[in-house]
Amino acid sequence: MNRKVNGELVPTGGGDTVPLIREVMTVGRRESSDIPLRFPDISGVHCQLYFRNGYWYVRDLNSTNG
Repeated sequence: MNRKVNGELVPTGGGDTVPLIREVMTVGRRESSDIPLRFPDISGVHCQLYFRNGYWYVRDLNSTNG
């Protein structure tokens, strides 16, 4: 399957890049997140990334961890 990639996240501390393959992606500690981050200060559903008109935006999902 050929997926359109709209960029990638590059970890500043090293590690594999994360391809951004959907126009809306969730970030959080939950396994079901598109981008799971397993850190205690990350909420289960922390934020949402969305791609519009060639730009990525971050939407805070009012997580309890800020």
